[in-house]
Amino acid sequence: MGRLAKFEYVIYKGDEVVCHGTRKECADMLGVKEDTITYLSCKQSRDHALKYPDSHRMVAEKVSIAEIEKELAI
Repeated sequence: MGRLAKFEYVIYKGDEVVCHGTRKECADMLGVKEDTITYLSCKQSRDHALKYPDSHRMVAEKVSIAEIEKELAI
């Protein structure tokens, strides 16, 4: 039996949402390794995207599934 995901990721390129899902799902959709998704969600990657907003660099936002479920219950 597989482990349940605790987080989902939303991948952005500029202001556009490229994909969303678990780390594995996003990696499969983008054709990259799961570690790449982890890197895209790190502070260094996000800071670079904020510093150079016109670079259209991909970044990931890591969101707790419990937080998503809480928001949807409203």
